[in-house]
Amino acid sequence: PFDPASWMLVGIVAIHAATFMIFLFEWLSPAGFNMK
Repeated sequence: PFDPASWMLVGIVAIHAATFMIFLFEWLSPAGFNMK
C-alpha cells in the first residue's frame, strides 16, 4: 500500500482516530466538558 490514495486514506483515518481519542479523553476528564 504505497500509492497516494492509500496513504491519504491512512492519514485521514489516523487524524480521525486521534481527534476521537482527544475528544473522548476531554469528555471523560473531570476538568473537561460538564454534562450535568
